[in-house]
Amino acid sequence: MWNAATPDALTVPPGNARIDFPIVLLSFALFLSFFTTAWVAEDAYITFRVVDNALNGHGLVWNPGERVQVYTHPLWFFLLLAGSSLYDNPYVACLVISALCVVATFWLALKTLRPCGVLSFLVLFLLFFSRAFVDYMTSGLENPLVYLFVALFLWVYLEREKHRHCLFFLTLIAAAMYLSRPDSIVLIFPALLHVFLADEKPWPRKIALLLLGGLPALAWVLFSLVYYGAPVPNTALAKVMTGISTAEYLAQAVQYTLHTLQTDTVTVVLLLAGCLVGFWQSSWRLKALSLGIFLWFAYLAAVGADYMAGRFFSIPVLFAVLTLARALRDRPFGKPGVVLLVALALALPQARFTLFSPVAYNSREISPFGVADERGYYYPGTGLRPALKRSGEVTAQHFWVSLGGALKDAMIPGGGVYVACQIGMLPYTAGADFHWVDALALSDAFLARLPARSGNRVGHYERALPPGYLESVLTKQNRVADPALARLYDDVALATTGDIFRWERLAAIFRLNTGFHRNAAANFDREAVGLPGLP
Repeated sequence: MWNAATPDALTVPPGNARIDFPIVLLSFALFLSFFTTAWVAEDAYITFRVVDNALNGHGLVWNPGERVQVYTHPLWFFLLLAGSSLYDNPYVACLVISALCVVATFWLALKTLRPCGVLSFLVLFLLFFSRAFVDYMTSGLENPLVYLFVALFLWVYLEREKHRHCLFFLTLIAAAMYLSRPDSIVLIFPALLHVFLADEKPWPRKIALLLLGGLPALAWVLFSLVYYGAPVPNTALAKVMTGISTAEYLAQAVQYTLHTLQTDTVTVVLLLAGCLVGFWQSSWRLKALSLGIFLWFAYLAAVGADYMAGRFFSIPVLFAVLTLARALRDRPFGKPGVVLLVALALALPQARFTLFSPVAYNSREISPFGVADERGYYYPGTGLRPALKRSGEVTAQHFWVSLGGALKDAMIPGGGVYVACQIGMLPYTAGADFHWVDALALSDAFLARLPARSGNRVGHYERALPPGYLESVLTKQNRVADPALARLYDDVALATTGDIFRWERLAAIFRLNTGFHRNAAANFDREAVGLPGLP
């Protein structure tokens, strides 16, 4: 209800038992958008396979017997592991965990904006018209968990006078964000730096607090280096060591942004508003937040964006909305309110993709630059509502699921070795007996260190298989023809399959991470994509 003392505040006076209409509206919109759009992405099944292998005693691996980190989100992985151990269906577990994370996100957002003025409420409500935000409230990927940590970070940062050890808590949250999605710390870096510089404690103590707060992230990096043989996920290597030029990455990022502007205008407008609003404020507190959004655009240009429409903007748009809503919290309705009402009117057509997305939602179009509506592509098979309409267990129904089930039912002795570019549903459903060679190198520590062929679709960086490589996988002996690549293969094999604390393995890990093999691909034909004996 309206607070008489503060006409622009949407709050309930203490002791008043009447229903708070804005809270009810937000809750209804949250439920409606979640229920109508909930789905699970193909890439989520990559993590599901690691979860399944871990629960069956194979370790934190994708191919049993090979220690390769195929996930970028250790915290999300362990949440899925816990959920799947309680309920043996990662499809359901990830949706339940996502729902809890999103509810907690909005609860923290309202705490941050309290008392929530009309303008703040309108800005927050616009999130339900952002396809990027709504699409990745679920998906089985880590976004909902990062949403939660973004809201938590901003709550502590904007109310830091109430937190005695603010620098420690913010660094701890930053570490949690790194362990959920490493690149998300780009958004919060300026704010964390601002708190560090503004803190009046002696420098040695501040540095000690940074190290203490960042200890979980440092511990995981050390564990990853020892267990997997690399301090970063293999997926990061596969998408960075591609041989693609900076100009190509920049062009991809521009096309990704233009595609979002065309299909999800609300998201881009909110991002730009969040980027600008802080620089209009006198407080460096908000300037630092806006700078974080600006840095995200720079990061996007550096990595070349993605093929999943909206995914790279889903976390920044929440960050931008909370920044914008906080900046407008104490403003009277006036002209900014009229502007927001116009923005809301422009956003209403987006509701057919978010709040009122139909159960038959389907979009299989891929843009000329490789960007696709991933939810639209997979929703018929992995959407929650389609799954509820089908009889039997609530889970995905897709061609790759059926194909994996057929392989598993074929009872092939030893499983066999297969080459594939779809390493989600198919390998997960087929089970642990099957060994998969991933031509996109997300799960292959050897191929990830080789340049990709030219002309790839964004996010799909296919590798040629060097002569002798498949024979090496089949025989578990080094048959790679090129001497430099053979040496690289030996070190990768030692790092991923050797005894963890064997001296030779530790030496191989050192060589892999210090540039010893930087010229290994000098004679590698990156364009020779195919299988032996086939064009």
